[in-house]
Amino acid sequence: MIPDTPELSARIDASWMSVLLRVDQIRTDTLRAIAEAWAENPDMVAGILDRLAEAATFGPVGAWEAAALDAEADLQMDMPETALSEIQAEQLADELSAAARATLSARLRGPRLVELPAQQNRSAA
Repeated sequence: MIPDTPELSARIDASWMSVLLRVDQIRTDTLRAIAEAWAENPDMVAGILDRLAEAATFGPVGAWEAAALDAEADLQMDMPETALSEIQAEQLADELSAAARATLSARLRGPRLVELPAQQNRSAA
């Protein structure tokens, strides 16, 4: 987990099949956009949520993606992205790489050379 940013992290899932990326800021920004739109026009937001619910429940393949894009446009939402400092980006890249190497598919491709930390020779001291 990236220090000072527990809501930004990458880890391997329980089945070792996927890497899980956590970026809470995007979720928070999404909920804020919905809440702000609700304060201005609850009927519009209710209609958007109804269309999303219908697409999620009864829609054909691709209906959810289309409904989500429409909702983002109707709510005038920003792109689902967040800014990272150089240090956060490097730490997240390290976490992503480590998690990717630990997935089952990476392990099945065969062993990789793993660089171990240097150890001191204490027997000579």
